Amino acid sequence: MPRVTVIGRDKTYVYECKEGEHLLTSAIREGVPLDFYCSTGKCRTCVVRVVEGMENLSPISDTEAYRLGSGGVTAGERLSCQAFVEGDVTIRIPE
Repeated sequence: MPRVTVIGRDKTYVYECKEGEHLLTSAIREGVPLDFYCSTGKCRTCVVRVVEGMENLSPISDTEAYRLGSGGVTAGERLSCQAFVEGDVTIRIPE
């Protein structure tokens, strides 16, 4: 099972999830205080920065690329509501 590490504002969370599981849903289930609003990729509220394992997340969709912009994609940002976990990944919740 993939291991997800979330570096939060005050705490680091580490948990396992099923391969192909939705990043946002798994984080919420594990009690990670990840902000979200729409969960459809339109509001950018759930943006996270990938520290390690970008290759272990699903490919960036056209909707996600549009919402993040080229600067966000280049900086390693992802919308947690649009990413599916396929292997170990470490993300950071922005301040």
